[in-house]
Amino acid sequence: MTGVQTCALPISANLYNARLRKASLPEANFKNANLMSSTLEDSNLSRAVLTNANLDDADLSHANLEGTQFTNADLALAYRK
Repeated sequence: MTGVQTCALPISANLYNARLRKASLPEANFKNANLMSSTLEDSNLSRAVLTNANLDDADLSHANLEGTQFTNADLALAYRK
């Protein structure tokens, strides 16, 4: 198998206060993930699906959110420049 493989399994991890600067997570499936106070600055979250995810106080500055789906996601105090 060649090329880039993506994971269709939901990511339901506790990533509280995680430092994911410049992370490449296109088409990631975050379900019930805790990303509270995490740094996702300059990350690629294009076409990602975030269902019941907590992004309270997360840093999304300069993140690629093109086509990203937020369903029942907590975005309170999340900031993006």
